[in-house]
Amino acid sequence: MLCAKSFIGSENFAVLYGDDVIIGEPPATLQLIGTYEKYGVSVAGVKKVNCEQLSLYCSLDTMPIKGSNDEFYVYDMNEKPKKPEEFFSNYAILGRVILTPEIFKILENQPVQTARYSLQIR
Repeated sequence: MLCAKSFIGSENFAVLYGDDVIIGEPPATLQLIGTYEKYGVSVAGVKKVNCEQLSLYCSLDTMPIKGSNDEFYVYDMNEKPKKPEEFFSNYAILGRVILTPEIFKILENQPVQTARYSLQIR
């Protein structure tokens, strides 16, 4: 996502994960835009998943927003946790986020991670 910084500049932007298809009325991204306009902060689509599925998604550290049944503050996340002690909750991001450009300051200060693959030919 950091490579998009020069295109985005100081604008808010949506990230849509290609592996989650969401059909709804109003559309999920429009709902997130409405939530962004209400609170003025980055927002994410969230869903409750079975604990067995968290290793396929992420686990979010959440707290319900007072007076709302379906909005949460998100404080932290653990991407694809492997063990129950790594779970914050059984809430996970569901394929859509609206981000403010402040995300780039966070990303720029993260250590670079490289993928390592091992290929065995028999």
